[in-house]
Amino acid sequence: MIKNIYHRYLNIPVDPQIDLFNREKYDTAQYAHIRLKEEEINPELARWFKQFNIEIYWYEAFYTPPNGGKLPVHTDSIQGENYTKINWTYGAPGSKLIWWEPKSKEYITMNSTVFGVQYCTIDEAHCTKVYEAEINKPSLINAMQFHSTFNPTTEGRWTFTIQLSDTSIKNRVSWDDAIKRFEGIIL
Repeated sequence: MIKNIYHRYLNIPVDPQIDLFNREKYDTAQYAHIRLKEEEINPELARWFKQFNIEIYWYEAFYTPPNGGKLPVHTDSIQGENYTKINWTYGAPGSKLIWWEPKSKEYITMNSTVFGVQYCTIDEAHCTKVYEAEINKPSLINAMQFHSTFNPTTEGRWTFTIQLSDTSIKNRVSWDDAIKRFEGIIL
C-alpha cells in the first residue's frame, strides 16, 4: 500500500468567496493560469490561517478545459522540499488531481511560469500514476510531487490555490509540517 503523501481533505470553515468563472474573460477550450490579488479574496481566509502560524504567500488559479482537458504533469517549483498548497476546485464534478512518479529523471525538463517561477515537467508517458483525488472540498496538496489535472466532464474546472508560508520563519510549509499543524481539521 502506498503511503498518502499527496492529498488530504480539510475542514476549512471560511470560503474564499471568489467567482473564477465570472472574474475575467478566458478561452473555455484552453488551459489558463492567473495570479489573484489579495483584495479579491475574502479577508477572513487569511485571518483564519493565522491560528496555525501561517500566512498566505500568494493566491492563484488554474483553469482546466472540459472534454478531456489536462494540466500537464509538473511540480510547482524546482526546490526539493515537499511543500504544500491548499486547493478549492469549482465545477466539473468527477475531475481529478493525479500524482505521478517519474520512471526516469532523464525526461524531466525545467520551465518557467508566466510569473517567472521555475518548475519541472515530464510527459505522462514517462510516469507511473501513484495517487488521484477529486478535489471537491478544500484540500491540502503536496505541490512538489509530480501532479496533473484531468477533466473528463463537459464543464470547465477552476482551481483556486493558496501557497502557505510559516509566519515566523517565512518558509513554505512542508507536507509533514502541514499534517501536524492541520491535524484537527483533516477529514
